[in-house]
Amino acid sequence: MRPLFTILFIISLMTTALAQKLEVSFQQTVIKQGSLVQAKIGVDGESFQKLQLNKLRGQTIAETLYIHSLSSFMRRSGDNVFEADAVVVLAKVPASSEFAANLDGVQIVVSLGDVQVQSTEPDKGFLFSDFTVAEPLKLFRWVLAILAIVILGTGIYVIIRRNRLKNHVRKYKRALKESLVSANSYEEVLSVWDRKYEFFESFPHIRDAFEDFQKTLFKYQFKRTKSEFEKNEILKSYREFLAKVQGGLDGI
Repeated sequence: MRPLFTILFIISLMTTALAQKLEVSFQQTVIKQGSLVQAKIGVDGESFQKLQLNKLRGQTIAETLYIHSLSSFMRRSGDNVFEADAVVVLAKVPASSEFAANLDGVQIVVSLGDVQVQSTEPDKGFLFSDFTVAEPLKLFRWVLAILAIVILGTGIYVIIRRNRLKNHVRKYKRALKESLVSANSYEEVLSVWDRKYEFFESFPHIRDAFEDFQKTLFKYQFKRTKSEFEKNEILKSYREFLAKVQGGLDGI
């Protein structure tokens, strides 16, 4: 087993040694995955002859390095190295600073130097178009949070609506009470009598006392003419009615 591993290791070293090398250097020491960055691509004289470098533009090497744009390769002064300016994208975070690839049937090794690539891939999520769905636990938490917001919002709306209704009813009862206690003339008392069922609905406890007052009212109400004495008797009976129910109207 050990000799086999040694043989495979030696073959791997020989393959790497025979592979053409593509060196990519960056101005930054840290770049983000998926971003366009300026770079220089360099090859030695042998690789310059063997590789079809003009085909690099628009290619993605080993699903990792995408060559967005590429200038012509120029020989570096005093050296057997050819360089070109490029704009590249690292489509994924490489496992190491060097990775192997096949370029038009030629084995190459791409070296990225000491650059650090920051991942921008979603963590444990599911990607649909441009929208990232979180992992199930996070999705469940989102659903719970949305439900909590909906329930809270509904509760606040119900409370506000109930308070508004209470305020409306309170104002309405206050207006009724004011009409009831401020009636001082015969005509105003008759107006209260015309609206008696409206008062009974809001103040049911006044019904019995009002019906006692109504007996006095009916003694004189349907006469063709009424004297001042009779009108005063009606007003006196109405004031007695108010005295009976006044305690039940407090706090309204």
